[in-house]
Amino acid sequence: MWLINQNANRESWQVRRRKQQVQKRLIWSGSLILAGGLILLATWNSYRPPIGQSYPIMDSEHLPGEIRPPAYNSNPPTSGPHYDQGLNPGFYDQSDLPDLPYFPEAAAVKNMEEGYIVFWYNCELVDENSCEELKDDIRFLISDSAYAKLVALPWDTTDVPLVLTSWGYLLEMESFKGGDVINFIHSNWRHAPEATAP
Repeated sequence: MWLINQNANRESWQVRRRKQQVQKRLIWSGSLILAGGLILLATWNSYRPPIGQSYPIMDSEHLPGEIRPPAYNSNPPTSGPHYDQGLNPGFYDQSDLPDLPYFPEAAAVKNMEEGYIVFWYNCELVDENSCEELKDDIRFLISDSAYAKLVALPWDTTDVPLVLTSWGYLLEMESFKGGDVINFIHSNWRHAPEATAP
């Protein structure tokens, strides 16, 4: 009888030990899968490809003073000859244009070279209320964003009310869509040649 109890205890102990080993393996496997997933997500967020329509990168020569830039390969521009100085970050309205360089697009290209995202809005394509709403949405995003390298300019030669540009990329939008705008910013800013510039 004593031998039977001892064998039963040994079998019971072995079953418990196997269960503990299985649980330990499951916990470790789950932890490794979770850690791998987090690393993959962080890597994807750091290296995700840019979005929008791609344009060939033009020569990036610096233009002196207020000289007219040559024709760009996109409207609005996404790369090319530009001034030495970019625009200060922020929202610019039609009334601000006299205080900007005569060809603000050449300054905005400098901004994009440094990792800025530029909003080009065309209020001639929408009614007055829609225009004010579009401008308010852009202003709010710029003022509320943790990303400081944002510029918005009026631009009356686009075919849609809003175009976002980064170095080499352009995204046309019929209306302001916050999720798409934020995705463009997060995906595109780091693909500029001087993205780490202040």
